[in-house]
Amino acid sequence: MKSSHILLVEDSILTEQLLRDGVQKIPFPLTLSSVATPQEAIEAIARNRPDIILLDVHLKGGSGFTVLREAIKHEPRPTIVMVTNFALPPYRKYAMLSGADYFLDKALNLDHVPTLVEWLVRKRFEATAP
Repeated sequence: MKSSHILLVEDSILTEQLLRDGVQKIPFPLTLSSVATPQEAIEAIARNRPDIILLDVHLKGGSGFTVLREAIKHEPRPTIVMVTNFALPPYRKYAMLSGADYFLDKALNLDHVPTLVEWLVRKRFEATAP
């Protein structure tokens, strides 16, 4: 079974730890890495080719939208889950039009992120199983 690589792009230490703790409980082999800035994220995407990116909108030194625009250029294209405290309709619309696969409100959906990631990893595993 191939390991899934998940990249967490989050500048809040607390949120990063909550997401990390939840994702690490997923019962599939996975590699989890995290970065806090757009530049680190762009470099990590090019270097590691993650399968799933959990991406905050507002980051130290820039915007998650910059990362999103770069991430969708990669093949195979990673699944991009934007997770933000700024879940306003214009942000959601812009994210989805820019290539995000999912857009979640941290205040309402942070505890659902591990379940979504597990579903995505399971779907990927089943698609590659013999």
